[in-house]
Amino acid sequence: MRVRHFKTGMLNALISAFAFFLVSCVPVVENEHTTEQTQTAEEMQLPNVDLNAKLLYDLLRVELSYYRETGDQTIETLYQIAVDTRDVRLAEQATLRAINLRRPDIAERATKLWVELAPEFAPAWLSRLLIQIEFQQFESAALSFAKVVQYSNDEGVQAAVKVSRILSGTLEPARAYEIFTNFAAGVPDNLVVKVQLINLAISVQIDSSEIDLLLENVFEVQPDSESAATAKFRLFLETDRADEGKVFASNFLKKYPGSHGLREIYAIYLAQSDLYREAVQEFEKLPGTESLYQLGLLHEGANRLELAREKFLGYHELKPDDQRVFINLARLSIRLNLLDEASEWIHKITISRFSFEKISLSATLIAARGDLERAAELLRSQKPQNEDQQIRIYITLANLYQEEGQPKRALDLMNDALTAFPGNSRLLLTRSYIAADLQLIDLVERDIDTLLAKQPDNPDALNILGYTLADQTDRIDEAFELIQQALELRPNDPYILDSMGWVHYKQGEYELALKFLKDALERRYDPVMAAHLGEVYWMIGNKREARKIWNKAVKMNPDNEILIDTIEKFTNWCSVWPFLRLPFSLADAQSVNLIVP
Repeated sequence: MRVRHFKTGMLNALISAFAFFLVSCVPVVENEHTTEQTQTAEEMQLPNVDLNAKLLYDLLRVELSYYRETGDQTIETLYQIAVDTRDVRLAEQATLRAINLRRPDIAERATKLWVELAPEFAPAWLSRLLIQIEFQQFESAALSFAKVVQYSNDEGVQAAVKVSRILSGTLEPARAYEIFTNFAAGVPDNLVVKVQLINLAISVQIDSSEIDLLLENVFEVQPDSESAATAKFRLFLETDRADEGKVFASNFLKKYPGSHGLREIYAIYLAQSDLYREAVQEFEKLPGTESLYQLGLLHEGANRLELAREKFLGYHELKPDDQRVFINLARLSIRLNLLDEASEWIHKITISRFSFEKISLSATLIAARGDLERAAELLRSQKPQNEDQQIRIYITLANLYQEEGQPKRALDLMNDALTAFPGNSRLLLTRSYIAADLQLIDLVERDIDTLLAKQPDNPDALNILGYTLADQTDRIDEAFELIQQALELRPNDPYILDSMGWVHYKQGEYELALKFLKDALERRYDPVMAAHLGEVYWMIGNKREARKIWNKAVKMNPDNEILIDTIEKFTNWCSVWPFLRLPFSLADAQSVNLIVP
């Protein structure tokens, strides 16, 4: 009995029930964009097939089997129905379910049928392509790749990215590059595919001169290609030519200022390289809310707290539900002594993955309000989910003890922590900082030597030992060598720059000391760095500049012991000093000049 076309009635309803697999199983995308195509299933020619009892029964059996998670028993039946009916929707579902059930044998046959029935449908060709790669049918896969690119409205961007990742993840680098080169040869005029070939070449570390030739070819056709420029910048970084990369990116962005993707990558590189001012300049030119968040992080890292707070608040206005920024704002509010405001931000944190940060901030806030013991108890009462969280609890509590002027207690805690986690690099580094504060040189050396035995290129370890030797011993040459190693590893780190300035000062090289100390303070405003810079200015006779630096620093950090001790050493504070030894608010400090010019 002839009933009706597949396109209507009960059978159509059954087929439509498969539709959710287009979202959950279609192997086309890996990001938020969807591969577009020139032809949809609804627009394709659909067959006119009898809806007989056997066909209906088989379809129902297939569907029930799949929902009972026994679909592997009926996937062959689904494929056979697709063959018999030549319905493109069933061919599609047979393909997707075979892939989902890890039946590449059936998927191979199903994709062949699917592309036969939908010859201009990009997802069909992509499925075919992925199965051919699975079976290492690379010659025929090249044709499928060309078809995907031809029928994808995104010029094959997603397909190229997906395929290059699969090849580089499953084959030897040279082989992956060779195969993708053959794929690209099938679409010689497609710049998107050429750029992806370049990215793959960089990933598998093909000779850089060959990559340069590929890039030149792209730029000849499209001089303003942002994707090619991004690839070239990446090549500079991957081949340890960061300085050349900076020049290239800067020049390209001057010529093509709308290249926001490259600018963002460049800005992130600058931030990671501790190039604070340069990174700020680039992020300021970027549109969108995320740049505000990145600017907040930059300013916070540079200890420009008010600027950081301004950017984070601006971000929060635009994205009020993003709880990342609550953490930043709470931390800043505590540091700015806006304790009630900090409490409000902490209470807004409700996402479970931020629960540890919430507890840590709560403890810091309690300590800031003067109840260190309750803060410590809160941290100790936590049940860490893993070793990392337990170590973070130790370090957070040690930092609170340090900030409250109890370094001996912090040291005892670190001793307990290293008994529980012997040799942990973060704990060793933390204990070395505390030991340096207590002038326990032997302990600093022992911990840093242990750490450097495992991580000889750890710049933080090299720096803390070098600075401690320069500041507390006469082993200046040894200190210089350690700090020089650290600076080579992280040439823009403000703390290491400060250490290098300090060791030059100890060597009597005042002009070199000024150079490094000014650079350090510009990258991060820190009271200890200000103390150091002011001291050097004082020693070369520029007392006005020293007073200017110290005045600004003490207004911002009136309770910093190193800063206060440095100023007291060089100036007559008889009329001022008592105020600094009494409870003294930041507002009080800002209302007077503590050092008479």
